[in-house]
Amino acid sequence: MTPKDVTIQLYRSVFGGPEGQRVLAHMLWDMGFFYDNVTDPAKVAVANYGKTILRNCGIFPDGPEQNRLERVIQELFNVQEKQAISSD
Repeated sequence: MTPKDVTIQLYRSVFGGPEGQRVLAHMLWDMGFFYDNVTDPAKVAVANYGKTILRNCGIFPDGPEQNRLERVIQELFNVQEKQAISSD
């Protein structure tokens, strides 16, 4: 298992369940991840860190802005389903 795989596994362990998903969603909202038209460099940096957290979960949040929230939520549910399947 590569270090990247270990990181993804750890992040999914923390954020894969219902409580973790709520905490992650709260963190992303606080970071301004879902806001469009952020121009302040400091706020852009914080929002970009949200992408780093999602990548560490094995989720790649780049793409059309209007679909970001739906795709991230769908990926979070996929993570939870994958964990349930792997634990059976």
